[in-house]
Amino acid sequence: MIETAVEIADILKKRLAFILVVFAIGTAAGFPVMDRVLRHIIEHTKPVGASIIYLTPLEVVMLKLKMAIICGALLALISIVYFIYRSVVKGTKIRICRSSAIVTGILTVILFGSGVLYAYFLLPIFLDYLYQSASSTGAVATYSIREFLSFVILIATVFGLSFELPLVMTVLVRSGLVRYRTFIEYRRHAYVGLLVAAAFFTPPDVLSQIIIAVPLAILYEISLVVVRFTGGDGG
Repeated sequence: MIETAVEIADILKKRLAFILVVFAIGTAAGFPVMDRVLRHIIEHTKPVGASIIYLTPLEVVMLKLKMAIICGALLALISIVYFIYRSVVKGTKIRICRSSAIVTGILTVILFGSGVLYAYFLLPIFLDYLYQSASSTGAVATYSIREFLSFVILIATVFGLSFELPLVMTVLVRSGLVRYRTFIEYRRHAYVGLLVAAAFFTPPDVLSQIIIAVPLAILYEISLVVVRFTGGDGG
């Protein structure tokens, strides 16, 4: 295992210049389109009646740069995974079925995209509820563009990663690291963990936590069904 890690590190060192170029190109190409991306996100998620402002002269520019850097980092990550697969896995030093690796990669992208898409439709409803709740107290909604978009991106990322749960659980069971029955026995613990996670990412009121936690709980149950039929471990 240590030898394999050393080999991977050597491979990445040799390809470091290429990875940095990919990162730079992704960042440079992403920056010009961030105006349209940010505008679309705001128009889609901002509650009617709320205002979006910027608090410092460089706030919007730095926000666009940060998002462009994320785009570059994602492209660099893809190239890193490709080099590891081509040089290590394909070289038979780690025996993984090529078709399985491809299917897993495709499913990872599809599941993450599905989670982001779910958040895309959920966020306007959720943010409108928060806006109405605050407005009922007489508060005026004036959001910092950085804080508002950071919250939107955070929730979208959380759901994107959460939708990977069926795949992660299936891989754990098929690899023998976790038994299917363990997920069943710790179901209640999982629900508590989901509520804690929802409390961390939402305002401190029960309804907000439920709006986030219930879909995740349903996803956990769906994951159990998926693992039951694909995990290869009925015990």
